[in-house]
Amino acid sequence: MGLRLEQVYPFHREQFPGYRPSGYGTHEPSGADQPFNNEDKAETLTFVRSFHPNDPTLRKLSQAKLLEFSNPVVMDLKAEDLVNNRCFHTLRPLFTHDLCILLSPDFLSDQLSSERFLFTQIQQIAGPLVLKIEELSELRGMCPTSGKHSRIYRLSWQGWVLPLGRMMCNQFQAQLRAQLVKAFKEDGSGCELAE
Repeated sequence: MGLRLEQVYPFHREQFPGYRPSGYGTHEPSGADQPFNNEDKAETLTFVRSFHPNDPTLRKLSQAKLLEFSNPVVMDLKAEDLVNNRCFHTLRPLFTHDLCILLSPDFLSDQLSSERFLFTQIQQIAGPLVLKIEELSELRGMCPTSGKHSRIYRLSWQGWVLPLGRMMCNQFQAQLRAQLVKAFKEDGSGCELAE
């Protein structure tokens, strides 16, 4: 089991009558230690037991997604909500990854429904671990080899229940990409992920 930071709140030493700060040694000739400063802005941190990031049962995105569905705040998100969602946890790390989609002409002619398909696929694959998707419209372009138009989407990953770290997030992003490639092939839309 690992530990996950759950709460941060002010430390009120008056609530702990027996509390005496131990301080740290100053190597003063008098032998007096300098106490910690707990008078202003000291904080109490509450940690709870959590799944360990190296737990082999959490190496698959599908298993992590199920774990995250226990979070009542994000479990009711719909695919359309992912674009504007700002429901981030301030005590959890946030990771971003970009996806470059090469678009078929059909995608361009009906971009709204095509984006809805993309967002729905991401939600079905990653669940509430992807909290936000935004297009980086300033990076729109064209693939020089295929001639297809490209769109870049930034995905914001965050675990509320799962202690999501950078390495685990990278693994999940790779799994998401592989499943999106499969979804695009099955859909027959002519869209694909850029390398």
